[in-house]
This record gives sequence, structure tokens and C-alpha cells, in this order.
Amino acid sequence: MSVLASVGVWAASLFSSEKAGDVALKIVERISGTDWTPQDQAKFMIDYQTATKHQSVMRRVVVCAIVFGMALFGFGYAVTGSIAHFYVFFATTGDTLGEITASQNLATITVKPLLSLQNSFYVYMKDILNEPFTYAVLFYLGIGVAGKIKS
Repeated sequence: MSVLASVGVWAASLFSSEKAGDVALKIVERISGTDWTPQDQAKFMIDYQTATKHQSVMRRVVVCAIVFGMALFGFGYAVTGSIAHFYVFFATTGDTLGEITASQNLATITVKPLLSLQNSFYVYMKDILNEPFTYAVLFYLGIGVAGKIKS
């Protein structure tokens, strides 16, 4: 049983009736391809190749690299920001308002390099990756719309 089918079984157990669970399991099996006959798999591959014949491998590599870069830098941005905020929150200690303020100021100064790295991630995504990402997405959306208009 594949991982998707296992998740499907778990999701099916959330339904109240057995029939609804069986239907959910069949949907997951159909999507994951575990119940396909060899003829179904071959037909899917041929249909996929026909639908994507206009796309070159190099264009796919470039788009995948751009999307991977955006995801990587976006994840880095989120992680550095989260770590900085958690550090300031947990490093702030004291009994009086003055001690808390001094502790928070010291923690904020301590995480300045991390916030600088977060800003660098943002600037790189905004200035370097944003434009190619936009062009790549528009190109593939344009190809999809043109294909729909043709047929």
C-alpha cells in the first residue's frame, strides 16, 4: 500500500459511513495511480507527452530553478524572521519594566545580524527573482490559455 493510499485510509476513517470511506480510498488510489492497469499508465504517459510537447526541457529546467530559488529564499526569509522573533521573546527577562526594556533592547541588538540576513533574502527575492518568476509564470499561463483557445 502506497503512502497516499495509507493517508487515504486514514482520511476515510474520518467519514461516518463505510461507503464514504471506500469512495475516498478509491479517489486517492486513482490520483496516486496505484490502481492503474499497464494500458492506463501507457495512455497517461502518451497523453502527458502530447499535452506537453510544446515545452522544451531547458525551459522546464529554468522555470524549476526559478521556482526552487523563490521557495528556498522564501523559506529562509520565514525561518530567519521566526527565529529572530522567538529569540527576542524568550530572551526578554526581568522583574521591573526597566529590566524588561533593557533586556529586550539587548536581545534586539543581538538579533540584528539575523534580521539583516532576513532583509537580504527579501531584497534578493524582490530585485533578482521577482521579474524572472513573473515572466515564467506568465509564459506558462499564456501557453495554457492559448492551448485552451486552440481547442
